[in-house]
Amino acid sequence: MLRLVKPKFFLPIHGEYNHVLKHSQTGIDCGIPERNIYILSDGEQVEITPKTLKKVKTVKTGKTYIDNQKNKKIANSIVMDRQTMASEGIIMIVAQICKADQKIDGPIKVASFGLVDTKQENYLSKEIEVLLHHFLEHIKKGLLNNTKALDEDLRKVGTMIPMENDKGERINFTVIKVNDDSIMVDGNNPLCGRKVIFVLKVITVRNPTDEEARLGGPVDDTPNFANAQPIQ
Repeated sequence: MLRLVKPKFFLPIHGEYNHVLKHSQTGIDCGIPERNIYILSDGEQVEITPKTLKKVKTVKTGKTYIDNQKNKKIANSIVMDRQTMASEGIIMIVAQICKADQKIDGPIKVASFGLVDTKQENYLSKEIEVLLHHFLEHIKKGLLNNTKALDEDLRKVGTMIPMENDKGERINFTVIKVNDDSIMVDGNNPLCGRKVIFVLKVITVRNPTDEEARLGGPVDDTPNFANAQPIQ
């Protein structure tokens, strides 16, 4: 068709941007000068006259998301929530908690999306179970009956959150900042950032063994004081 019509200008609009680029290359292969081929982005306009075609001022554009099942516009707040879930992931916890003793009754089901791969899901589930048990052990009596107070209690600066590393070692994280949609925790040692003064007392001195002298340090985990000499 391009070879038959031989247009002076060519404005491909078929499909997505990569389709437009391919279509423009087709125009070049069919003999249309590359300088006469225009590829437009959203909001760009062209002015057409009998002899010319040129780009002019752009107009403000945006994106409107449509629910294809209801054929209605999706609210911006819903779109933002979906984008947040897509970028940050989501965790769903299903647990039966007895209001009387505030303990978990039955197994806990944890499902996560967009956070860890399938190989780490079991580890994440166990970590969340430990966190939930710890929370219920230290929760105020009757707090489960007041959902508003419960939300405020979870978002307090200074709240301790226990977690475990890959070796099974318990590490406590402290909530240090609370935002509208997130919290910031600190997992450093409580002495981190503080000046720590150590007072040392040398109780004995000995000469290194031949092997220690060759290796440049102690060989065994426990020192050998067999040949040690007391300091006068």
